[in-house]
Amino acid sequence: MIARGVSADPSLIIMDEPTNHLDLTSMQLLEEMLSEVEAALLLVSHDEVFLSKLANREWSISGEGKLEIK
Repeated sequence: MIARGVSADPSLIIMDEPTNHLDLTSMQLLEEMLSEVEAALLLVSHDEVFLSKLANREWSISGEGKLEIK
């Protein structure tokens, strides 16, 4: 399903916890594929390694509900 969506040449890809339930090989292939698309990525994940390879800006919400952009 992901390959089909990416092949449609989207402008934006939104993924919520995309690495959940993936084995290491699948995670690496997903990272590689997403690093090659020209679409903007909006990724929600607790996988900091995955995010560090794909994201150039981080948004987080503090315990007090404040938005922090790094």
